[in-house]
Amino acid sequence: MSGRSLLSASTVNFRALMANGRRYEVPDYQRDYSWTREQWEDLWADLVDLAREPGRQHYMGALVLQEPAADLFRIIDGQQRIVTLSVLVAAALRCLQRLVEAEVQPDENKQRMELLRGAFLGGVDPISLHTIAKLRLNEANRAFFEGTLLRLKKPISRSALRSAERPLWEAFEFFRKKLDERYAAGQDGAEIARFIYEVVAVQLLFIVVSVEDEQGAYTVFETLNARGLELSAGDPGGGNGARAGV
Repeated sequence: MSGRSLLSASTVNFRALMANGRRYEVPDYQRDYSWTREQWEDLWADLVDLAREPGRQHYMGALVLQEPAADLFRIIDGQQRIVTLSVLVAAALRCLQRLVEAEVQPDENKQRMELLRGAFLGGVDPISLHTIAKLRLNEANRAFFEGTLLRLKKPISRSALRSAERPLWEAFEFFRKKLDERYAAGQDGAEIARFIYEVVAVQLLFIVVSVEDEQGAYTVFETLNARGLELSAGDPGGGNGARAGV
């Protein structure tokens, strides 16, 4: 890899990754979202452990990004982790929405929803009321992610979901139920918000590798995959075999 293709390598948390107007896109040539319950369980167990130890941080491995335009980053490697965390935030919003519907601190929980949405998922268009997503998925996943999950809608039926949509919905439901069990059953919207804003957003760290052009991006991506390198011994589950391309 040429020295000029590698722009920088830095360590950032999830909050910083999604801040300051940054937007991310998954190229259409990338595979669809494919994490399963095994990876979700590993991530959830790590997050529960982190919640018990506020000072501890956990590495989620490397992200390889290309910046084709100002504040727009193309995800060359790492989409599975970024998408999963975004779905987790959407699930938290649904838990808060249910508290609002139950008239549990409705004003406070509406405000929590707006702040979390703006920080991690994107702003809401005042005309269409659609979320202008910070994360744009590939063509197969995009419509369901933006039109259903980010709008906190429920599909007509699980059986009607396309194969590319089902893992996203199952991830959303997995995290919604986990959050319900841990926080929403106690009707505590503040704790749901704290879990996202202080645990997920601050205690999870990424090594961000930025490349200046597609050649540099492909070189990094192919090098990682050819060597079968684990992205981090601290990936969800503490070495679950997560490799480049996730």
